[in-house]
Amino acid sequence: MKKRTILCLFLCVLAACALISCAGDDTVPEGMQVCRDSDALGVTLYAPEGWTVCNVGDISAAYVSSINQTSISLTEADMGEAEDFVSYFDAHKGEFAYEITLTSAGNEVTLGNADSAASFVYTFTYAERHFKTLQVLALYGERFYIFTYTSYDEAYEDDKTYYEQYYDYAKQVMETVVFRAKGDAEATPAYEADEDGYLLVSDKMINGFFFYMPPTWTCDVDEGILQVKGADGVSVNLSEATGTGVSVKQYFMTRMEELSVFVDDLTVYVGDEPLPYPTDEQTQNSDAYKDMIVLADFGNAKQAAVCEYAYTYAGETYHVLQYLAIAGNHGYVFTYTAPTSVYAEHLSEAQTIAEKVRFS
Repeated sequence: MKKRTILCLFLCVLAACALISCAGDDTVPEGMQVCRDSDALGVTLYAPEGWTVCNVGDISAAYVSSINQTSISLTEADMGEAEDFVSYFDAHKGEFAYEITLTSAGNEVTLGNADSAASFVYTFTYAERHFKTLQVLALYGERFYIFTYTSYDEAYEDDKTYYEQYYDYAKQVMETVVFRAKGDAEATPAYEADEDGYLLVSDKMINGFFFYMPPTWTCDVDEGILQVKGADGVSVNLSEATGTGVSVKQYFMTRMEELSVFVDDLTVYVGDEPLPYPTDEQTQNSDAYKDMIVLADFGNAKQAAVCEYAYTYAGETYHVLQYLAIAGNHGYVFTYTAPTSVYAEHLSEAQTIAEKVRFS
């Protein structure tokens, strides 16, 4: 059973996401794109066209853009001993790292074809920004789901807030989600092994690059992001970067800024020294942080840079090694993420994965 709680739905933005377009598929509702269509998860979730899809594991999510973090997300969770939606919310709201103001609770709503659902609306302030969230708890058979829509509770235009401006998009997402019986997970393909026993899980015809994983890891290709997973909750993903019309440093700092909204204790590494995430440009450009992002080798990419950072999310601390690589006319983001306690243990595997990447 999944132990995810209402906190986990704030993880809408990670550093590597892919912009997906589903134009031409007449099964997709007008103005929408596929965010997640999974037999294994038993769900089809749509997101508004033009939003950035950012699925992480079994969390399905999309957000407006790198400068507008209005987002939707959906995940299955464990209802535990809660007797109803209100008691579940009450049991978990104390886990928030910041104070929330609840404006409505337990109202009956519709979430696609779910059997029952209730909404909870609350506001909060984080990193000096004001947010408003609509959270829907739902049951489909014995499966429990959490849907979250979050936007800024700040002025947009025409006397509307961002939350009000994008609410109709969120409502359409809620109306079109489809739950179904789960299918069996796909059988593991017979991957080709290289001389080191690493398995070829992607070639230039699939994702535009050759990608190998350790033989004990598993692979998940989902909506343009190639992700492989090892033991102890570690993962590596590689995807084409969006928004690369900026410098490498600007790209990394934008991703750091996005991440800082949703996590705590964000730190960056300069050499082996962890330093607080620099929120202002003057600090970012100071001598103390000058080696925060450095040039590096990455597969056969013609140029690459690397950044290392850590953060705390839902009580767990994670350590991340991230490369931004340029190959041909495309940018790519490679991310190794691990719980801090096992980061060093699996680092050599992640570095070997990076070394073996080949762009065509």
